Amino acid sequence: MSFEKKIEFRLKIILFLFCCFVLLLIINLSKMMLFSNLNEPEEDTLLERLTKEEKKKTAKLPLNIIKPKEISSITLPRGMIYARNLEKLAFSVKKKILVLDKRKVIEDKGAVAILSEILNTTYEELNKKFHSTNRNWIELVDDLDDEKLLDEIRRRLKKYENAFAFQTKYKRVYPHKNFLSHIIGYVSRDNRGLYGIEAAADDVLSGRNAKNKIFQEPIGILFYDKKILSSFSGSNVVLTIDFNIQQIVEQELDLIQSYYHPKSITCIVMRPKTGEILALANRPDFDPNEVNKITDPEVLRNYAISDWYEPGSTQKIVTAALLVNEDLVDDSKIINCPGRYKIYEHTYHCFNKVTHGDQTFAQVIANSCNIGIIKLVANVPKNLIYKYLLNFGYGITTGLGLIGERAGAVKPPERWSGLSKYSISIGQEITVTALQLINSLMVIPNGGALLQPRLIKEIRDDNNNVVISNDTPIIIRQAISEKTAKRVSRYLMEVIESGGTGQKAKIKGIAVAGKTGTAQTIDQQTGGYSKEDSIASFFGYFPEDKPEYAILVIVNQAGKGASGGLTAAPAFKNIAVRILEYKENYPVSDIKTAKVAPIYENDDYIEINKRENALKNKNTVDIRLDREKNHLMPDLTGKSKRECLNILSEILKEYNINLKIEGAGYLYYQSIKPNNIIKKEQTLILKFRG
Repeated sequence: MSFEKKIEFRLKIILFLFCCFVLLLIINLSKMMLFSNLNEPEEDTLLERLTKEEKKKTAKLPLNIIKPKEISSITLPRGMIYARNLEKLAFSVKKKILVLDKRKVIEDKGAVAILSEILNTTYEELNKKFHSTNRNWIELVDDLDDEKLLDEIRRRLKKYENAFAFQTKYKRVYPHKNFLSHIIGYVSRDNRGLYGIEAAADDVLSGRNAKNKIFQEPIGILFYDKKILSSFSGSNVVLTIDFNIQQIVEQELDLIQSYYHPKSITCIVMRPKTGEILALANRPDFDPNEVNKITDPEVLRNYAISDWYEPGSTQKIVTAALLVNEDLVDDSKIINCPGRYKIYEHTYHCFNKVTHGDQTFAQVIANSCNIGIIKLVANVPKNLIYKYLLNFGYGITTGLGLIGERAGAVKPPERWSGLSKYSISIGQEITVTALQLINSLMVIPNGGALLQPRLIKEIRDDNNNVVISNDTPIIIRQAISEKTAKRVSRYLMEVIESGGTGQKAKIKGIAVAGKTGTAQTIDQQTGGYSKEDSIASFFGYFPEDKPEYAILVIVNQAGKGASGGLTAAPAFKNIAVRILEYKENYPVSDIKTAKVAPIYENDDYIEINKRENALKNKNTVDIRLDREKNHLMPDLTGKSKRECLNILSEILKEYNINLKIEGAGYLYYQSIKPNNIIKKEQTLILKFRG
């Protein structure tokens, strides 16, 4: 071989080796980049932990013995649940679990007795735990944070040291406790979603291939195989819920609960034009952190999607839409209400057996006149009524996707009696859920379109990047014409403005449209309608010309005499005003300037607004005087800027207070603390946050 060829051959070998080196380098760098963000096992690998002597022994073992045995599984952390404001509603925290290979101690009664003493349980209970499962590895301590306990186990059961090991699991935490509990839901002990959005979005929250395996090494030490730990934690779910509006709703429901003590309450706030649910709450509710302590399963029911009820007079919105859309009403025509109206052998009455006399169609709606509606549907075919019920979404679920949603009940026309079309037109003989009802009635502010309600706004990855956005409204169908929707909306304004049944929902300076409802409940004893109990409701939206918010309030069995106009309409107003305050779109509201009240008794201040009167007087705050006639600073926590300025208006002038305001939303800090004496020319700092 010539000298030149030798040189060429050697250069090729060097080039080949260099290429191999570069390729290996690229492979290693790729692995580092690929796995750099993965959860690394807390334990070292087997060889790093074995002594030299143990390494020699292990090297002599057959391969089938060295291969680790799978014993159980763990779950990677679930994704977070956020409100649309990115307030955390649910997240996971790591916890350490002490596990035991029961096979190694089960025959040693002395060891079992010592272990039961350390764990503060009985021998019988621990022995029962050993025999209650076929699994070899069992959990001894669910959340180990006491190192002294571990030290004692190691000291007193040194012989069985290798029988004990740790597992890392993740505990679900709901930082706001009962807040939004029926929507968020809860998880099982092994982090599977069982209820609410935790269940509905379980695949997203739990993550891709989230199950990992725990292995036992030949010498009895647990470790995580790095090859198995190749999956990511779950994605994060951002809800359409507005944290602050939800807070408003929760607080108002607490007031209703304390004042009326009803069997249940439901409130839903939605955004017309998009179908987004901004708030949803029920009473009773529960703390998802303490699900295992619940003794009454009723508190777990999401009344908004699971409970049927007859809608009562809110159903007249659908009837009005039918009559207008089919050109069956004349605004100039007079309809007489004689107070009672007999069809076949059944007599219909208006609420409280009121006689309305001569009315226009607008007045029939405003007065919620049963007889006026019944007369107008006399010549309407039952198949047409049934068609409109279906067009408005009755008889089917809304498509929200929460487990447990029911569809309500609408019988086909062939099963109707001679009275059915009259009863249905005023909200009887059909049932709806609260979610189904508000979604159906939003056809009016939506220009005649029926939308699918939405609860998930977007999905985000671990780095908070939006991977799926759910911003496009889903239109199911056009239920009525836009012209009809606008005309019906004007009638619904009359319910509020012209002495109708919804006067208590009126907000000065804001155009509100809505409808009251008072539905009868079934008497379990007689099987007929109860004379004592009713379901009061109010559906409304605002501003009427460009609707931003729709609200449904349902108060179930608030006592004799409760009605939609007297019970649910004021709650609607309180929620609506506070939403407007929060958005700083201030109406000319009914918030009253504070009055000075010299109330004292033995130097102890007396609360003027007792809790049972809170619903009536929520917008009134008294600035108290002590015995020396000094004015005392009121507690303004949770109030809006508008409320604070109204309450303090006289005091600010009288004492020449230097007022400084920071932020927007609701007050969380005041520099002059409640019940402190107010002094001239003080500086008062008020801090607000959304």
